[in-house]
Amino acid sequence: MVVFRKRCTYDAADFAASAVYTGERRLVHVTGSGVCPTDGWTLELAAEPGRSEATGSLAVALREVPADRSRVRVLTRVCVDDWFESPRATEVLVHTPAGDLRIPIAEPHPDRLRPAELDQEPVFQLLSEPTA
Repeated sequence: MVVFRKRCTYDAADFAASAVYTGERRLVHVTGSGVCPTDGWTLELAAEPGRSEATGSLAVALREVPADRSRVRVLTRVCVDDWFESPRATEVLVHTPAGDLRIPIAEPHPDRLRPAELDQEPVFQLLSEPTA
């Protein structure tokens, strides 16, 4: 007897999170994927503000949106990708319908951090008057 899944499945190894510094803010880029029972599914990440930061985690909910019509049952990998602001989190806690995943946040190498003054608008100086 073949049993068909009705939900997507997830593995923490299929997710990644990395910090990006803009000079004013720290953003966390979260990417990942799940295996869904048919094609046509979409995955969405949404911040859960009340459950973040106090624990050192950026809490996000992973929502599944099933295919809009009946499809052939073929397991399909579906990707998800989103950005969140988080000044202090060290990990992302992804709440999936199947359970929670803990994803460590990769920090950029210190040599790759840009000083805040480099993030300002460039200043151009007119060196000579244009000739006609």
